[in-house]
Amino acid sequence: MPSQLPPVGPGLDRTIRRNTITLAAALAIAWTVIQLQSAVTTITTELLTGQTAQAGVASALFLVTLGLVAIPAGRLMDRVGRGPVIAAGFALAAVASGGLFVAVSTVSLGLFLTAMAALGIGLGAATLARVGAADMAPPARRGTVIGRVLVGAAIGAILGPIVFAPLLAGETADVASLSAPWILAALIATVGAAVVLSIRHDPLAIARQLATNSHDEGDPTVPSATAPRRPLSLILRQPGIPAAFGAVIVAQGVMAIAMSVVGLEMHHHGQDLGAISVALAVHIVGMFGLSPVNGIVVDRYGRQISLVVGLLICAGGAVGLAVGATLVTVLPAIFFVGVGWNLAFLAGNARIADATAPQERAASLGALDMATLLTSASMTLLGPAFLSVGDLTPLMLVAAAAAALPAAYLARGRTLAVAT
Repeated sequence: MPSQLPPVGPGLDRTIRRNTITLAAALAIAWTVIQLQSAVTTITTELLTGQTAQAGVASALFLVTLGLVAIPAGRLMDRVGRGPVIAAGFALAAVASGGLFVAVSTVSLGLFLTAMAALGIGLGAATLARVGAADMAPPARRGTVIGRVLVGAAIGAILGPIVFAPLLAGETADVASLSAPWILAALIATVGAAVVLSIRHDPLAIARQLATNSHDEGDPTVPSATAPRRPLSLILRQPGIPAAFGAVIVAQGVMAIAMSVVGLEMHHHGQDLGAISVALAVHIVGMFGLSPVNGIVVDRYGRQISLVVGLLICAGGAVGLAVGATLVTVLPAIFFVGVGWNLAFLAGNARIADATAPQERAASLGALDMATLLTSASMTLLGPAFLSVGDLTPLMLVAAAAAALPAAYLARGRTLAVAT
């Protein structure tokens, strides 16, 4: 990897464009494997344990490790660069996928849980690829560039079912049909490591050069690339950062609780698996499909208004889900929940990136990942538990209120935008 970066200008612009495509490809690969995990883990756990009540244990373990690794991986990225850590995450995911193949083939629950935790750690590091996008953009275009990279997640979410479908086409879920896809997942994760290692100039080095150049030109909105790394606790107490964190966490919670109960409620009302799959696909499109447009909105209209609008769209989607579980009401509602989450997520990421220097940015965004993923794990457990004793309508109305209240608070508050 060359140590000399091109000077600011056309040469560096070409490097940034190439890196942006590479990081988007990395997210596509990571989400392809994540989709496999989402599709088979619950069924596999039920098969290995013989108990439906324990079917969610491995999925919860995956989400927890996916979240807990984010801060350590981010800290390491801030020290050694983005590429090496992302590539190492893919390498670990490849090894873990091989372990999952062996675990399912040999009906070993202990190995299965261990390998699933390792998969969460590896993919938790790999999905921090968006940090590199935040590195390579000036504040005024940061939302746009992050949005472009997140398109990779949409591609992976769509490709996952297509890639693994031939290996999951059997009528019954048995050891053979549930283990074979993990061999392909190991190969895909290995490709992910190779793709990331093809990066010639690490985004962290680019971020430092851009930050240094901005300071030389007297731009006060860009944190210094030479200042000492601040403690994470200090960064998170900066004005506007707690509000941005809170807004993203609330949007994540609304989305997670919606996704944890919509499929169940549709099933309870006689909807078949095909209809449920369509609803999930529409939600994924809402989550990532409009990322480029939402990124432009974040940059043009500001971080604060984007957080407010994102939360309100989430609230509107939740109200739509409260109306009923028919496909006519679920499809637009679940789409808007995803769109609202995406807008709030992009705005929150841009705001945190605005307020952090390159050498502390990955750890800060990793903290956001940890908070949102642990929120998802909690809501995934709480949503079905509530639905078992209650009804969808009050649950989703509470979720809508949970999004609308902080939106009202932010709408009356002081600006969160550093550069908009």
